[in-house]
Amino acid sequence: MTIDLELPWAKLVRDDDKVAVAALPLIDHCLDVGEVAEIVLRAYAGPLAAAAGRALTEQNVARLSALAALHDLGKANRGFQARIDWKRDRSPKDRIGHTTPVAALLIQSTLSKHPAAMAIDAIRSGWGAREHFAAVMAHHGTPLKVFSDDGTFGDWTEFTKHWMPSADGDPAAAVLPLIDALRARWPLAWGRGTFCPRRRASLRSSPGWRR
Repeated sequence: MTIDLELPWAKLVRDDDKVAVAALPLIDHCLDVGEVAEIVLRAYAGPLAAAAGRALTEQNVARLSALAALHDLGKANRGFQARIDWKRDRSPKDRIGHTTPVAALLIQSTLSKHPAAMAIDAIRSGWGAREHFAAVMAHHGTPLKVFSDDGTFGDWTEFTKHWMPSADGDPAAAVLPLIDALRARWPLAWGRGTFCPRRRASLRSSPGWRR
């Protein structure tokens, strides 16, 4: 944790008066999650290889770890960051999330041209990871229609304003240092290589999955 509340945050510590007194920066949190994802990928290498139909390469591990680290990139949006104010954090009206809003960044015509959106789309397309990215965005347990490939999209338009540059800054720009940090940690992920593996068998029926 840090007392620097100026950086985009991912987790907060509040005092007895509900005032934020410390924060875990978004980049640090995402790196932590990516590190744990890599540990899990290596620990379950056998079952994952059985599910994918082949062993994961070092680049596969790097890319999947980086994708996991991107899970909270949506917390950079203006609405989520405003939840540092405890009243807004508790108000259903002002309580902006961090998964569905990512769709606004990627889909809205102006925002989709932002360097951050283009960098994310390059990852999804270049790594063959659209399904993987959709799974990462569903890390709270429910698949999101906005990231489906069947043409059925949920409503993301209300979140556009939380990404648009304005006098108070450019929220999407905060995603770029995150991507830079992930690229520095897992450089192999950004090298040339094969697409990320897809599931070919049930993980739960794979040998060694249940421990």
